[in-house]
Amino acid sequence: MIVSLRARLLAGLLALTAAGMLIAGAVTYAEQRSFSYQRVDEQTRDAPFLLARELDAGDGDGGRAGGPDGPGGGDSGPLGPPAGTYGELRTPAGTRSVTLPVGSGITAKPDLPVDPPLDKLFTVSGDGGRYRALAQRDPRTGGTLIAAVPLREADQQLERLLVVEALVIAAVLLVLGIASWAVVRVTGQPVVGEEQVVEAGRLPVGAWLQTDPASRASVAIADIGRLDVDPGTRLQLLGTREGNHRVALQRGTVHALIWAPPGEFVVETEASTAIDLGCAYTLTVAPGGNGMIEVSMGWVGFEHGGREAFIPAGARCATRPGVGPGTPYYADIGEPMRQAIDQLDFAAMDPAERRRALGAVLADARPKDAMTLWHLLARVPAEDRDPVFDHLARLAPPPASVTREGIRAGNRAMRDAWWDTLGLGTSRWWRIWERSWR
Repeated sequence: MIVSLRARLLAGLLALTAAGMLIAGAVTYAEQRSFSYQRVDEQTRDAPFLLARELDAGDGDGGRAGGPDGPGGGDSGPLGPPAGTYGELRTPAGTRSVTLPVGSGITAKPDLPVDPPLDKLFTVSGDGGRYRALAQRDPRTGGTLIAAVPLREADQQLERLLVVEALVIAAVLLVLGIASWAVVRVTGQPVVGEEQVVEAGRLPVGAWLQTDPASRASVAIADIGRLDVDPGTRLQLLGTREGNHRVALQRGTVHALIWAPPGEFVVETEASTAIDLGCAYTLTVAPGGNGMIEVSMGWVGFEHGGREAFIPAGARCATRPGVGPGTPYYADIGEPMRQAIDQLDFAAMDPAERRRALGAVLADARPKDAMTLWHLLARVPAEDRDPVFDHLARLAPPPASVTREGIRAGNRAMRDAWWDTLGLGTSRWWRIWERSWR
């Protein structure tokens, strides 16, 4: 009778868990699909400038001499157009084309229409899959410049996501009731400790999970979320107990989805600590320790040595060893503003250079960039806070309790009161979770 009751309770728990994870998986897929395709659209809108530069510098495919990292190499980094991005310039004198990165040997052949619509995103097929394309009038030649960014990576990621969700749900149900993390092999041969993960395995506290350049894995974060691990990643499970789950990311990229209450999952890196506030995000750490976090849903807190950042959905934040998190910004800001933020956060500048960079940020700030300016109130020296105060006040007038003198003096209570007027929630809500990283 006891065994029968236990079996019924376990079956009920498994059914509820499976239903919850299926719902969460469907929501995750929809969110990730929207995020992935939106990111490709952003890359497509940004690509014509770089492609025009490469077409000007070379004679079509092959372009200038040099490999991907040399002259004419283009930018296929995490924030630039991906490898295989194709550009075509049609003029009365003929047609020239280029594939990024120049000199890498990669060729792309999208099936572009003879008369493409101008200034409108459209999708075409081609060798190796689909492309997102944009045609614009080239002001220098009067011709038509067409950029085509491959959708292959986004499509494959979504296909893998469906498989991984199924495997993770199965693995979690198998280990339910045991305080452990399940690891599912997605591709290649991930390694836990010194053991290869053939199909599925376990990640004990203190162990390292490593993926080589051909491997991917997915980790069930107890019963509160999932961590998808990209190739070339090394991470360690530091601890797991109810309400507190921590990993250390030494290098590589992870994609976290957390469906638990805020504050239960923490990722430590050399440069910053990331704490979920109910979210989905991607965190990348380069071999030297530099990091970048990009939030697709919810919020993430970033902290190091008292320097903090609160990053909403659609925003990014860089971090550097010895400095901590930079200033968060929305992913759709212009390149001049992004470069100026990076300089303010991490470059060594004299006062005149710093004020020029600050002026570039303020000049391009839109109403929603009040989030960025609010963070700058605590980033820039006291003598530079007045222009930030004035510009932020125009975008989001401060409450009566906030004074210029208090902001100049670094009064955190006044900054928090101002935050509460930005339409991004109350500061009290996320201050509760600071104990998770203090």
